[in-house]
Amino acid sequence: GSLVSKVEEASKAVTPLTFVIMIGFFAGIYGMSSPNAPLVKIGSYVPLFTPFIMPFRIANDTVSSGGVLTSILITFVFTGVVTYLSLMMYRSNILVYSDTGLFKTMKNSWVIMRNERTKK
Repeated sequence: GSLVSKVEEASKAVTPLTFVIMIGFFAGIYGMSSPNAPLVKIGSYVPLFTPFIMPFRIANDTVSSGGVLTSILITFVFTGVVTYLSLMMYRSNILVYSDTGLFKTMKNSWVIMRNERTKK
């Protein structure tokens, strides 16, 4: 939310995540037809793809309960790390208003965050 200065630009901030989720969805569809493919096995442990791929592997009995618990643990750790990074970037970017692109705004936010940490 702090990466854009206007509500109309919010879709630009969400577009990269939407593409990643679409890739996960299509990988899940592929996993339905061939649950033993290497792409499906690896993708079922990648946090953003796990909700799409792992249910098909569970339904086809191609993964053990240990594999399911591992993917859940990886997803929880990933969620914690991303939440922490989002919190840090939000703190440093809340009062920065810029009409530059999304990636430049994220880069500026990262630089501000690092500068604030070195001042302490």
